[in-house]
Amino acid sequence: MRALAFIVGVLVIASSACVSSDAHEELRSQLNKTQRQLAAQQTEVTRLTAEVSREQGRSGEVVSQRDGLLAELSAAQGRNTDLEKQLASLQTSFELYRKDVSDLASNLSEARQTNGALNGQIDSLKAELSQANGSNGTLNRQVLDLRSQLTLLQSSNSRESPRLLTTAEVFAQASRCVVRIRNSRGSGSGFFFDSEGHILTNAHVVGADGKVTVVVGDSRSFVGDVVARDEVRDVAVVKLNIQHDASLAFGDSDKAAVGDEVLAIGYALGSTLAGQASLSKGVVSAKRRDKSVDVIQIDAPLNPGNSGGPLLNTQGEVIGMNRAVIRGKTGTPIESIGFAISINSIKDLLPSLLAAP
Repeated sequence: MRALAFIVGVLVIASSACVSSDAHEELRSQLNKTQRQLAAQQTEVTRLTAEVSREQGRSGEVVSQRDGLLAELSAAQGRNTDLEKQLASLQTSFELYRKDVSDLASNLSEARQTNGALNGQIDSLKAELSQANGSNGTLNRQVLDLRSQLTLLQSSNSRESPRLLTTAEVFAQASRCVVRIRNSRGSGSGFFFDSEGHILTNAHVVGADGKVTVVVGDSRSFVGDVVARDEVRDVAVVKLNIQHDASLAFGDSDKAAVGDEVLAIGYALGSTLAGQASLSKGVVSAKRRDKSVDVIQIDAPLNPGNSGGPLLNTQGEVIGMNRAVIRGKTGTPIESIGFAISINSIKDLLPSLLAAP
């Protein structure tokens, strides 16, 4: 640009010295025109220079963006490599898992087969146990019957058939075997049925207590262990750690008929009646079934405290255990209606009760 201006200046000087006035004017006009073109070109150069500067700025931003994208791409490639490694590890773990599942399925199949065989053996053992229990129950009942017969023979001290006893004789023999039982809430009765200290009573007499107080012979007190109870059938067994020389013999309640004379012994009203056993007399009114046990309905008066005491026939044999009286809507006992659990039902239950841990 400077060279061009210099040339123009020389031309102007030359024109001033060598040409005529008209030529001079023409040259001046051309010079002005050239100068305007030069100014226009300078303006265009300035504009282009500014655009180039702007483009260079944008190019720097683009380069910066490119560098950022390249850095992100590199990081993404690194993450992709890590993900590929994780995927390979997961695939390895998945293959191991599939193998474990296959092994477990195989083991499960073997276990099912073994379980099926064991179930078959268990069913077979249950069947054998059921047969053994049936045989054991029959044998235990026979033992109890034999024990009762032996006790009866020993009490009569004779090989003759049992004779009918008077009411006084029955009470004199049986009362020695009847006891009073006290728990934390009340009292009732019970009776010795063997010489090993086992006492039969109602489950509701002992309640939920594990130990009860047992009064023998109206005066001697002992602590008894409740060794078994069946709350549904209302039967319980108490054990004293003493040897008792008298026990009551079991009779056959199936032979008891409606109209037969029966005697109920127990501690009616607990200690209210000087703590002594008392006797009530009546007949068999009916024979019924209640809660999987046979019961004997009697018209002999039963009062609170009589529960758990023996119901005897006229030969002094136990044919039932006194359980309950019927009360009216006001709570007053209805006279001449009482119930006793038949001794044959108790005989069936005793083996399992005595075998309980």
